[in-house]
Amino acid sequence: MAILLRLLRFAYKYKLFTLIGYLCLIGTIILNLVQPLIFRQVIDVGIGERNSTVLMEMAFAIVVVNVVSSFCGFGMSYCNEYVSQRVAYDIRNDLYDHLQRLSFAYHDRASTGELMSRVTSDVEHSRVFVGTGVLQLVNTVILYVSILGIMLSLSWELSLVSLATLPLIGITAVQYGSRVQPMFRRVQRQWAVLTAVLQENITGVRGGKAFAR
Repeated sequence: MAILLRLLRFAYKYKLFTLIGYLCLIGTIILNLVQPLIFRQVIDVGIGERNSTVLMEMAFAIVVVNVVSSFCGFGMSYCNEYVSQRVAYDIRNDLYDHLQRLSFAYHDRASTGELMSRVTSDVEHSRVFVGTGVLQLVNTVILYVSILGIMLSLSWELSLVSLATLPLIGITAVQYGSRVQPMFRRVQRQWAVLTAVLQENITGVRGGKAFAR
């Protein structure tokens, strides 16, 4: 948890873009929740009561909602991608400065592949977490809470029937995560080994060419 908070502190430097991105996210969620209500008016009033005026109004509303939602989606994607790229840049610079301050004994012991993996793969995963992971988490929480509120206001009986499947989904997600996490760590270790072999081979080729000259 402490590591995640440290990552979020990097994003705090760009709080304006972060704020704009999440405001666009909230706008997108609200507009997505409005669309089913518009379609309800289309079906119940426009088609059910054969009210052409309501049909025209709802058609215009759908167009407006989708246009505004597209702008909000673009703003959200742009701001979050900007923040995530800047965070990755800052992390790489801090990591480079930290490696420069370490002793020669550490560099003698440390694997080159592991260091390169941290600078490339680990930083990239951190960037994805800041730019997409937190965004999707906030999006999911707000969206599900909002949908649950609307469902309960329309029909609490049908809402309870729908919620009956949530425990099964939660158990499946936990089991999936417990299996994938060790596999992901093994992949990261193998990636470090592969990077080390690649770096040593490339260095060896250069050394061989130098001696051949």
